[in-house]
Amino acid sequence: SGSCTVTVNSATPGSVDLHASTTVNVLGVVLTRETGDGLSQDSTNATKTWVAGGLEIVKNINLSGYPFSTSTTQDFTFTVQGPSFPSGTSAVIHVVNGEVTNSPVGFSNIIPGAYTVTENDPGIAWTVAGGSGVTVNANATSTVTVTNTIKLPHTTISISSNTQETLPGENVILTISDTNDGAVPLSNNTVTLTYGATTFVLDRATSTFTGGDTTNVGVMDPGETWTWTVTVLISADTTFTVSGDGLDPLGNHISTANGYTTETKSIQVKVIGTTRTLGFWQTHTDFTTWVFGHTTLNGSMLIGSGPDCPSNTSCVGTSKGVLKIMSQVFGGFYAPMAKTSTGVKRNQIDQARINMLQQLLAAKLNCAAFGCSTATQTLINNADAAYAAGTNKNLILSLSGQLDTYNNSGDTYAIPSGLPATGKATPKTSQSLANLAFWNQP
Repeated sequence: SGSCTVTVNSATPGSVDLHASTTVNVLGVVLTRETGDGLSQDSTNATKTWVAGGLEIVKNINLSGYPFSTSTTQDFTFTVQGPSFPSGTSAVIHVVNGEVTNSPVGFSNIIPGAYTVTENDPGIAWTVAGGSGVTVNANATSTVTVTNTIKLPHTTISISSNTQETLPGENVILTISDTNDGAVPLSNNTVTLTYGATTFVLDRATSTFTGGDTTNVGVMDPGETWTWTVTVLISADTTFTVSGDGLDPLGNHISTANGYTTETKSIQVKVIGTTRTLGFWQTHTDFTTWVFGHTTLNGSMLIGSGPDCPSNTSCVGTSKGVLKIMSQVFGGFYAPMAKTSTGVKRNQIDQARINMLQQLLAAKLNCAAFGCSTATQTLINNADAAYAAGTNKNLILSLSGQLDTYNNSGDTYAIPSGLPATGKATPKTSQSLANLAFWNQP
């Protein structure tokens, strides 16, 4: 008697009867025995039952920091290869409005063995982690997890000018740069430049584009800075604003409107050349009063040095101080140089002081109304110091002449439109307001 055990490996699913036979030679007698022949003990037909495994693909998606997470929709395709799929088969997992809708995707009743799970290229917007090889065992389900993380786009724009101050009717050269400091390339890149009622849209094809597209394909790659140089003519204080825009690989606009605040920048260029003469400020009562009360002066003007002068009887015995009321301002404009209001002759220093005072008042009003250069501010500071010291007649007169030159330098330029109308000259009104006694002691 004897027995044998046979193991059958099958690559086909399902169940089937197994039939076995054997032939032996016993002392020259050939005997044949078969399963199911009734001649052999415990020898019967057997039934093969195929034992299968399973495979699941789990998809995770990471949209952290992405402003468009709730609208992100994309299909992710996988290729699965192994004993049941020697030529490969596909599975698709859907992401709709930022949510995975059909994960996991499963394969049941597959032949145990080694499989590979590979996500097809999801596009440049994503990094992929996970997948690759997995072993499927009988009577068990194996899991492969694949995580997709969005690559975050980002840009930063800048604008600068060749000057912060200019004369009316002069050119200003603007340099505008947009930098891709994110992780993905951007297409359809534009920069919108606005100032006043003027708008320019700049792109790669604009003649003002000066470079930065290192690959010369019209796509702003990570690390690239695109630059434009624009020349404009201005006649008044002007604010220039630039706003960038580009499309990320998923077609979303990378712009300030979508939360990218670094895609808008502004600068201001001041037009400082406009001035008006001493005679203008003396006689245009309402405009002079408005400038004194509403510009950077805000109702206070230092002459020389000293305390606030809240009334016409204050600041007596000082080298003046901070003028607070218009009667003091107009009093300075009309104060006689040779004598006081009571007829007392002034000494030479005080005569020089009154001479410079009137130009100094006009210069400070010009700076407050129209802006002025650093050099003019220095001139005014020097004049205040000389007035306060009251010791050097020649210096005071020299500074008075320089202030007069400044006050006349921009008289032909138009007054910026943002200021109120100057109106007609009203010298009698100005004279009626003037408190001459306040300046009897400069």
